[in-house]
Amino acid sequence: MEALQDLPFPILAVIPGAETGVELADQLSSRLGLRSNGTTQSIARRNKYYMGETVRAAGEFQLLVCFAFSEFLFILFLIGVRAVKQEICSNVEQMVAFLEDIKDEDGNLRCVVKPVQSAGTDDVFLCQSLDEAIVAFNRIFGKVNGIGILNENVLVQEFLRGKEYVVDKVSKDGVHKLVAIWEYDKRKANGANFVYFGMRLKPSDSELAKAMVPYADKILDALGIMNGPSHMEVMVNTVIKNGVVTYVPCLVEVGARCHGGEGTWLPVAMECVGYTQVLVTLDVYLGGGLFESIAKDNFPLRKVQQLCFCVWLLFIIYCIVFYLIRLEEKLTWYLEMVASSVAFLAMQKLENFHHSVV
Repeated sequence: MEALQDLPFPILAVIPGAETGVELADQLSSRLGLRSNGTTQSIARRNKYYMGETVRAAGEFQLLVCFAFSEFLFILFLIGVRAVKQEICSNVEQMVAFLEDIKDEDGNLRCVVKPVQSAGTDDVFLCQSLDEAIVAFNRIFGKVNGIGILNENVLVQEFLRGKEYVVDKVSKDGVHKLVAIWEYDKRKANGANFVYFGMRLKPSDSELAKAMVPYADKILDALGIMNGPSHMEVMVNTVIKNGVVTYVPCLVEVGARCHGGEGTWLPVAMECVGYTQVLVTLDVYLGGGLFESIAKDNFPLRKVQQLCFCVWLLFIIYCIVFYLIRLEEKLTWYLEMVASSVAFLAMQKLENFHHSVV
């Protein structure tokens, strides 16, 4: 801290650039007296188990007034915020006991097994049997994950039905403004269950958005994200009853930082919306009036777009093997022709290998 305070220039803001910087940014910004989310709920903003439990405990108290037996009855009850059913497990036996509780009426099982603290789809497994869950647990437990943290526990959650969306917001003094809604396209590919194939911006004036946006605000309030960006993944289950469509959102996880993905979405957002989460975030910390000028719960969507990701793993593996064999000069001209044909067919089988389109 002394070294930072002795710098020959003023520090105007401390902003996390990735998931691994969230807790440190909380600590530094708080101690330097800058705009901050504080440190009280830092653990809930990074640890997915505590995140879910903090959200579950949040909600609003409602007063119910009843008249019975010539007397008024006043009942105060808490309406909680929807959160995923989950258990943090340090051994297989603990996981097995929890999985028994989340089986459906027919005894079928679908669950998600993943690290407690990580990012993206790092070691996130969709399991449809107890054996698959045990295999996933053993692959995660004791391993150093994608952001360099040792997995001392494993998070096991109910499988959330529906479609996954991203709600990107920027907050200032507890006011949360919507800057983008993205629909994820995740599929099973190359032996993994949740591979990013693409995403696209969704309009903010739809009934779907009207269900997600206030729900997202409750999540941010519960986790103490009062300043700066938030990147929230939400699963939305569409329920149709008596011809009425209802959207039921449930938090997957939220990061107190900007949307990641190496910033590939930035030119798409800029072209289609006119501003980005990064620009609005900088405005919150440095000033400029952009935050105040944009609407709270909607954003303009000027163009139709699709952001597509390249899924080439099988082809890349082929190229590496092909190159190594050529180095050993063990491949005849005939086999080269065969190998090239196999590579071409493999690429045709890949569902997606194109780029961003605006």
